[in-house]
Parts: sequence; structure tokens; C-alpha cells
Amino acid sequence: HMNDQAETVLMNLLRGSSLKGMCGILPVRGQIIRPLLGVSRKDIEHYLADVGQEYVMDQTNTNLEYTRNRIREEVLPYLSEHVNPQAVKRVAELAESMQEVENYLSHQIQEAFKKYVVENPEEQFAEREALLNKNLFLEQDSVIVKGVIRKALGKLAGAEKDIYKNHVEEVYGLFERQVHKSISLPYKLSAR
Repeated sequence: HMNDQAETVLMNLLRGSSLKGMCGILPVRGQIIRPLLGVSRKDIEHYLADVGQEYVMDQTNTNLEYTRNRIREEVLPYLSEHVNPQAVKRVAELAESMQEVENYLSHQIQEAFKKYVVENPEEQFAEREALLNKNLFLEQDSVIVKGVIRKALGKLAGAEKDIYKNHVEEVYGLFERQVHKSISLPYKLSAR
């Protein structure tokens, strides 16, 4: 529901997430559809009360040792009371806007990737090498370039899970360096 969305976005923000983290919970991801992301927890609870339907709350939801619970029980109520009564809704709306931006950027990055990245340039390195055309850095905005770098690293690694902003920045910086033009990356990857 909307409160889960707001909790997720704030948690991601405070952990230092990228744009993707600001998208929060996606309404559709594969076979999973979340139709209640636009409905507040309060509205769901009122509806359940109106129809006489009981529900179960996970007992760990009140344990403030968990970051999400602290955001739910302390941060969001504070924001709603002292900053904006619509805080939950506004954060959820931010996630929706960020999803639109992320979709647009993903498309642009995919097109730039096709144009500027040569995957598997030699058969003996079939799954572990990609060449990035330096013209990319001259023709595209840095957000696209960095997205292409992240995508290339993710494809080579087989996952983007442990590919962080600092890794992308280090590869991006290689194009400006005159010395020490090699770096080690997660998944036993290197860039030069």
C-alpha cells in the first residue's frame, strides 16, 4: 500500500540509493502486480472494519530495531504531523514520478548501449569482456554514459547487485586518467 511505498522510498533515500531506489516498489514486476500502492494503510483498515474483516499484523512490525519500522512508527508520523499531513502521499507520488523518469532513462541507456558497446569482441573472452566506444563520452550526457557503464558491468557480472555508484564513477574516471588506467571491480572484473 501507499505507506509501504513511502517507507521504502525514505529508507532507500537515507541509505544513499540511486534514482532506481527512489522508484520504490514497482506496481508491476514480472508476475507480481501490486494494485494497492495508491491506497493508504488507513483507508485499507477502514474498509476492512466496514466489512467486518479481521487482519493479522506481523508482530515484528513494532520492533524499532528495524529501520523500516522506525520510519513507519516515528519518521512518517513526525513528517505528517509537523511538515505536511499529506507526507505519505507526497513521497508515494515522488516514487511514481521517479518511475517515469527511470523508464525514460532506461530506454535512452539501452539505445546508447547498443550504439556504443561492443560485447564479446573476441570469442575467447565471450562472456567477460566488452568494449566501450570512447565517442560515447563525447556525444552523450554523463547520466547516459554512467548508465551504460553500469549496464555493461551488470551484463559482464551477471548481476548489478554489488555494482555501486563508486564502481561506475571509477570506470567513468578512467577516460580522463593519463596514468594508472586500470581498476579492479566486483565479480573479479577489471576495467582499463
